[in-house]
Amino acid sequence: MNKRECLTERQRILLGGIKDFIKANGYTPSQRDLARTLDCSLNTIQELLIRLERKHYITHAPGVSRSLRVLRSNPEIQKRAA
Repeated sequence: MNKRECLTERQRILLGGIKDFIKANGYTPSQRDLARTLDCSLNTIQELLIRLERKHYITHAPGVSRSLRVLRSNPEIQKRAA
């Protein structure tokens, strides 16, 4: 995995939070849901989501709420879960 694909700790936490929210609720979280869950600002969530999208971990439809989609999992998350 090249450096560009590596996730920071905060990005890993956000990706895990998105997956956990979907598993618990059956639908994707809003940015406000993520901000509340991770106890950070909307600006921080937006910046982290942009970085995850650039690294091809997630995608979303611009202008459509709750349109986040996880494209791939972080291998480190899968290793810890096993």
